[in-house]
Amino acid sequence: MGMDVYVGPLSRYLARDWLTLVQQVGAATGRRVQVLRREDPPAPDHAAAESMVATWQRELLEALGSDTPWVDHRDLPYWTDKPDWDGYGGLVLLAAYLERPELVPVNRGGFFRRAHADDPRDFQQAEAYQAASAAPTRFPSLLGGTEWWLPVETGGRVFRAPRPDGPVTTMAPLSRLLLELKDIAEAIGLTDTEERAAIRAAGPPDPDSDVETCARFGLSTLLPLAGKAHVERQPLLLDF
Repeated sequence: MGMDVYVGPLSRYLARDWLTLVQQVGAATGRRVQVLRREDPPAPDHAAAESMVATWQRELLEALGSDTPWVDHRDLPYWTDKPDWDGYGGLVLLAAYLERPELVPVNRGGFFRRAHADDPRDFQQAEAYQAASAAPTRFPSLLGGTEWWLPVETGGRVFRAPRPDGPVTTMAPLSRLLLELKDIAEAIGLTDTEERAAIRAAGPPDPDSDVETCARFGLSTLLPLAGKAHVERQPLLLDF
């Protein structure tokens, strides 16, 4: 099961009127690609999806005390990319290390004293992540299990709410995600857009890459999409 990022109208996402990056490559080369997701309920048609999203958005904004809806329509464009679990996990681990630097695995010298490196694909098992995610202050959305970032303002607060199709999901404002990603970019000296574009163009990191290499790829994938979502006032969703 891979990890993709989707930016665009929720009604189009729920109706599955979009293609992941791998599906787009498959379509261009004449190959059929089957996507396996954690949850895979039947997709509603466009009209039903738009109705679900309109009702959900109205109720959510009322609960959040906001009166600024965003436009949702199936004909609006979408954007997507694939940090996969290496890139996303590396990014989350780096956020955890910045929150809890005393828990960064270090090689203390000597064969039998070598620290075990954290695996980005299994980031939830890392000591730093478990400690930092318990009460994150600097990166509350990345370390709080957020899956949906929305064009709403909540004072930066992360919250849990039902999705239009039912499951309760952790959500946060898009502005919070942008702030956290830019904070990480500053911390690792990856603020140049051309450098990030080159990292993204080079493709995914090797399977045995270290946390920072994976994080740099994840950041170079996610930050442009977060910027696009912010400009277009559209949700950004993790799809897996």
